[in-house]
Amino acid sequence: MTLKLPKAPYNTAKAIYAGRSMLRFVRSATFHGVTASVEGVFSLADHGFAVGSALRFKSGTAGSGLTANEIYYVIAVPSDGTFKLSATYGGESVAIATAYTDIVFAKAHILGLKEITTKGEIENDTYEEPGEDGVLYTVDSRQKSAKESAEFESPETLRKLELFDGKLFGQISGTATLFTPDPQRQAANTVALVSEEDFPCTLSSNGDTKLGGGFSTAPLKLTSLKPGGITYQAAAQIVAS
Repeated sequence: MTLKLPKAPYNTAKAIYAGRSMLRFVRSATFHGVTASVEGVFSLADHGFAVGSALRFKSGTAGSGLTANEIYYVIAVPSDGTFKLSATYGGESVAIATAYTDIVFAKAHILGLKEITTKGEIENDTYEEPGEDGVLYTVDSRQKSAKESAEFESPETLRKLELFDGKLFGQISGTATLFTPDPQRQAANTVALVSEEDFPCTLSSNGDTKLGGGFSTAPLKLTSLKPGGITYQAAAQIVAS
């Protein structure tokens, strides 16, 4: 199976390095009150979206044309109160067959990452008994807890302001999918490893944000809330050179 890396709204004013691995994060919090006309114009007062902003469609009233749980990208912002969406980044405007009177969206964030460091922490309870020499020996060990997380740096430092509502630190809850590219097929932009889709997690600022000095970094931490660990799959065949 071959999957494509999702495209990110890369802005040279917000980043120095385009990144290789990808994080797709969708907020748990939703917002409503969006309307859409059959001309494909979405309306929401003071929406604050920019071209490239990503939104996941959750539900809609009295309309048709959008697919539940799909991510759509802002392709035009005619005014502070209107915008247009596409099913692909930079693609054609979506066709709205029937006007929507109330749409529920969740904000999505797609970040380019330098690399991803995954961490697994297991805590065990041990049972010990003294041996003939009086020394305590472990007789049994059972898993008490397990925590899984991923740490990474985003070169798009100012994207932290989008994540944490104008702040350089904070924590938000949502779901995530992690993508790692295939180094043998980078020209085709294919994925070598991908996590399960939309596992529950929190995304938080992790460590200091370094500013100035010719290069800035935005360290972030993703903590899984999924019991039993995140599953991954090899998505593209890697051929040895």
